[in-house]
Amino acid sequence: MYAEQQHYRRALENGRRALTLARELGDRIGEARALCNVSRICHLAGLGRYSEALGHFLDAIATAKDIGDRSLEIMVQSGLHEVTQLLLPQGSAPIAGLNRTPG
Repeated sequence: MYAEQQHYRRALENGRRALTLARELGDRIGEARALCNVSRICHLAGLGRYSEALGHFLDAIATAKDIGDRSLEIMVQSGLHEVTQLLLPQGSAPIAGLNRTPG
């Protein structure tokens, strides 16, 4: 909601709070979703936090794989692809393992 209203810093704060709560509660699905949301805010909101977004996306993919949530894993990989396009110089090879099909 806050991100839609361009209150990105507040959205980021709330996303981080949601992540902390999910971890405290042991809610792995909530954790993966919060990681994905924080990643998207860092990357899409014009905050310029691409490295932070990348780290959260990688954590979200690992969590989604760990809990077996294939649809969440695909959604996170889509966001991860967008961030890597911004971080890698044109013509660079993709980050190892990002384009492989999970087994």
